[in-house]
Amino acid sequence: MEDQRLITIDGPAGCGKSTTVRLLAERLGAIAFSSGTVYRAVTHLVLSDTSSDQLAAMSADERSSTILERIETNEFEIREVMHGDNLELRVFVNGVDPGEVLHSTEVTREVHWIADDGDVRAALLPLQRGITTTVPIITEGRDMGSVVFPQAQVKVFLTASLEARAQRRYDELVGERGEVIDRAAVKEDVAARDRFDRGRAVGPLIEPEGGVVVDSTGMSREQVVELIAGLVPAEWSEACA
Repeated sequence: MEDQRLITIDGPAGCGKSTTVRLLAERLGAIAFSSGTVYRAVTHLVLSDTSSDQLAAMSADERSSTILERIETNEFEIREVMHGDNLELRVFVNGVDPGEVLHSTEVTREVHWIADDGDVRAALLPLQRGITTTVPIITEGRDMGSVVFPQAQVKVFLTASLEARAQRRYDELVGERGEVIDRAAVKEDVAARDRFDRGRAVGPLIEPEGGVVVDSTGMSREQVVELIAGLVPAEWSEACA
């Protein structure tokens, strides 16, 4: 991907990365990609025949071997697809786009088994780095700018207060997905995710070298997009028009 124009947006859960990437892609004529979709796709596949209790009962080596075996014996592909009027990059498993189930509470709860495993993350790097497209790519995740695409020309660390992020997550789960869940439980889940992500031995949540920190607390989505769009190199203007 040496010649690929890349914008990476890293940050904690609930800071608005997905929405920002979608709106920024619309603004710039770029294509969006979420690294979390890769880990969630693997999680969904593993959970199709292995329960969360079984995963928890395995030793680290057994669990890693099980997950790697699923990756090796199934086909993963990142494809360009139309979502509404916009192009997106989505992960297909054995030719099928799993869809919104990848963002369910069950997958969210168990994705750490995949995201915490250094061997699994390494095995999935070629899939992510193999993306090719003629338009700029805007990627979001935990370590897009720090690990996956350290060569990106624009790196952003998007964040917000715990309270703001918990409210956004609650609104998403209840308002958009119709889940029944306690607001306080959502806040604790977000706080626990922060602790997990900051303390991970592999690919921890950190500000990428050369990145710009954007705190979206109190900012509108439009203000965040405007700020990040201003970081895009001037020479991209024609390609992003």
